[in-house]
Amino acid sequence: MNDLLSSDFIRSGKVLGRCLNTSALSCPHRKKLQGARSGDHAGQGRRHVKKLSVGETSEQRQRNYHLPENIPQPSRAIGLEVNPEKTKYMIMSPDQNIVRNGNIKIGDLSFEEVEKFIYLGATVTNINDTREEIKRRLNMGNACYYSVEKLLSSSLLSKNLKVRIYKTVILPVLLYGCETWTLTLREEHRFRVFENKVLRKIFGAKRDEVTGEWRKLHNTELHALYSSPDIIRNIKSRRLRWAGHVAHMGESRNAYRVLVGRPEGKRP
Repeated sequence: MNDLLSSDFIRSGKVLGRCLNTSALSCPHRKKLQGARSGDHAGQGRRHVKKLSVGETSEQRQRNYHLPENIPQPSRAIGLEVNPEKTKYMIMSPDQNIVRNGNIKIGDLSFEEVEKFIYLGATVTNINDTREEIKRRLNMGNACYYSVEKLLSSSLLSKNLKVRIYKTVILPVLLYGCETWTLTLREEHRFRVFENKVLRKIFGAKRDEVTGEWRKLHNTELHALYSSPDIIRNIKSRRLRWAGHVAHMGESRNAYRVLVGRPEGKRP
């Protein structure tokens, strides 16, 4: 396994590499934790891991984050090392006054506590706020727009082809993960402004029939030429499609439980 993981055949980011790394990580830890029935050493590791994921009070978290030093050893036995520079952790809680514990130490390793990080291409914050992700998506959409700006303004391409570039190159970057967004009126306005900017670049200017001067197209004229649902309707359509997908899941799925569940108590 060590030779296979270290060979040039397995490169970072490849599917086979991720599968082998997952197997290499899970096998020694599974063997370590399976000894809970026959010994207290592995059982202690199991209890500590469970406490780390479901700790409730700040005192319990303070105790639970001090994991036993022998947990990273099974990975080291097969040549895998944890990179503390790339490994972070975050606490998500509705309590805004929660006590932050700072760095977690596991043996000789120290892991930094962060308020946000990028997971599967989306920004996750400790207060479950989507504004950071929406702002990041708008910046990425702008970067994608400027990368194809010359194509959108080229006279060699038809307007239909430019619209297709917008739908297949820019929109997927801009609307990635929009199914989980909760948009405010201000954020909807920002998305509309972005789309109007792209459409004006695609359809160009228009000569005024009265003055004979060139002018920018009005918003109503842009959407009449675009002849497709605007970006806000596109986002809402994707949200409804995702809600329908979740509604067809089984009752054992967590996403379905969140959809049909009713929160108890009062809002903090």
